[in-house]
Amino acid sequence: QMHLSLSLLLLSLSSIAVLSQSKPAPPPFLNGLSDNAKREFGQIAGNKKITRLDLRNQVLKWAEGNGVKPAVEDYLAKKNKAKQAMRDRIQAAINNLPEAYRTLNALGDDDALTQEEADTKIKQTMAGYSWELKELLRLAGPGNQGKKPADAA
Repeated sequence: QMHLSLSLLLLSLSSIAVLSQSKPAPPPFLNGLSDNAKREFGQIAGNKKITRLDLRNQVLKWAEGNGVKPAVEDYLAKKNKAKQAMRDRIQAAINNLPEAYRTLNALGDDDALTQEEADTKIKQTMAGYSWELKELLRLAGPGNQGKKPADAA
């Protein structure tokens, strides 16, 4: 059974209800459809009071009625695949964080190195890390240690 990512769907499709340059472009399966079909879709996709299962069923029913069910299923499958790939990258970064953190701290604390050598080794080590791991390390870095988010203070 195909899983519908409500948040990704609504993010991608919210431009149907209110068009704005700051929002993402409408999904490609809406191209060539009537304004009425687009409006109906926007009403379904924008309904935040129904379950994700009901949302998926309503979207698929709408898609079938508008002759775009294969395109919608393909779109949703791609979005779900991208979401899973992102989650996998983040999980890998979380798994690698403790060792990476220890490694960088050891380099930073190594009194046998000059500051220039330590900086070079840290830079070389960081070059091998994923963007996600670098972001986690940045959050845990010297400038952020002991700080709480503004809303947690």
